[in-house]
Amino acid sequence: MLSAPSPSSVPWLTANATAIQALASVATLFVTVVLAWFTRKYVLLTRDLAAAATNQAKLAERQAKSAEDQARLAATQYREQMDAAVGDRKATAAAFKAKAESLLRLLAGVAFSSEPDTPNDRSIRNAGIWTETDLTELRTLGRSVPEIDQKWVHTATEELGALLDQIVNVRNVSPAHGFEYTDTFRKGWQTRVQLARSALTVLVQQAETATN
Repeated sequence: MLSAPSPSSVPWLTANATAIQALASVATLFVTVVLAWFTRKYVLLTRDLAAAATNQAKLAERQAKSAEDQARLAATQYREQMDAAVGDRKATAAAFKAKAESLLRLLAGVAFSSEPDTPNDRSIRNAGIWTETDLTELRTLGRSVPEIDQKWVHTATEELGALLDQIVNVRNVSPAHGFEYTDTFRKGWQTRVQLARSALTVLVQQAETATN
């Protein structure tokens, strides 16, 4: 239990009541100021936290929008690249088709004869012929078109190359002397003309499909 003030302290309290009240008021004011300061700090901190949260939310929103824009741009670029690739592939297929058709026409000119696929001296000596460059171009273009079966490219270029060697051999012999068309030469010629024609025909069809 708290003891009551002693009789000797009462006059002192009475005499200093005003000072004590003043001190109490000052203490109350001090506490009020301190509480107000802490309250203000709390309000400011809460405001700063709210502002930071808002800024983070806005930043996250901007980042999400930026990511969405980048994804949309990437998708657009991918579509454009695919469209360009398809366009390039079709253009390459068209060039391949033109080259194969050209070789077919040259082959027909050289192979022309009253007897199917038999060597004709005049045609072999005078008709326009293909070159090794033509065969290289056919191989190169064919590798760039997925729809082209390389087996047929190989067959066409191999047989045309062999026929080209035979044509050169004939042309190296003077017409006055005359080239000796042996049975072996004739059979090889017929076989190569037929194989080359068949392969080129298939390749033209495959290239036509690739351009559509």
